Amino acid sequence: MSRVAVLGCGLFGACIALKLRERGYDVVVFERLPEPICGASFNSMGRLHLGFHYPRDNQTARQCIAGFSAFRDAFPEAIVEGFPNAYFIASENSKTTGERFLAFADDLGLSYRRLDPAAFVPRVVGVELGVETDEVVYDAAAIRKTVIQRMDRLGVDLRLGVDIVAAEHGSRQIVLVDAQGRRESFDATVNAAYANISRLARSLEPAGRPASVRVHRHPDRPGCASARRDHRHGRPLREHAAVRCG
Repeated sequence: MSRVAVLGCGLFGACIALKLRERGYDVVVFERLPEPICGASFNSMGRLHLGFHYPRDNQTARQCIAGFSAFRDAFPEAIVEGFPNAYFIASENSKTTGERFLAFADDLGLSYRRLDPAAFVPRVVGVELGVETDEVVYDAAAIRKTVIQRMDRLGVDLRLGVDIVAAEHGSRQIVLVDAQGRRESFDATVNAAYANISRLARSLEPAGRPASVRVHRHPDRPGCASARRDHRHGRPLREHAAVRCG
């Protein structure tokens, strides 16, 4: 059985680790914080986009809709709803208009209710359009509880408070080194850490491979490869941590 190390136990790291374990891989997750889902996944706004945020990019908006559906199926207990959520289009210097925004929402089949900006609390000025939506947020604590339970049930080796500081290419495996100097070998490594994401990128990459790829395997072994689109030059990220194994 191939051994895979996952660096970081936020939403991406946790989901990747669980999926790999379901497919039969021996998975070890390293999280430098004392609990999972405590870094960027906890400190973000927790918004679950339905696409309204991207009125000039229908493809990204459709990805948001699909992503929300997948998230809702995976973590239904973590969804928090029942509060007002509104979007406003500025009357000046906006890159879209109220008319185009409504056409965009209608084209995607998004549910919304027009509202009167003058009556909205808190007070909003300088806008031509306001809509209320059904977007929700997630409860990071609920996700944390679910992730821990699923990892325990599936036998994922979750190591909390362990900071991986270096990586080396051995003769047949990747060797990870933690802050205490302990060394451990793996067939593949998934770099899912948000903080200091590039710190280990160059040492994880074999010679001639781009440092932007986040899933790493030893060059002499079959196993995991990654697919990732760049966000440079304004191109949207089409594939997020897509992993092909086997």
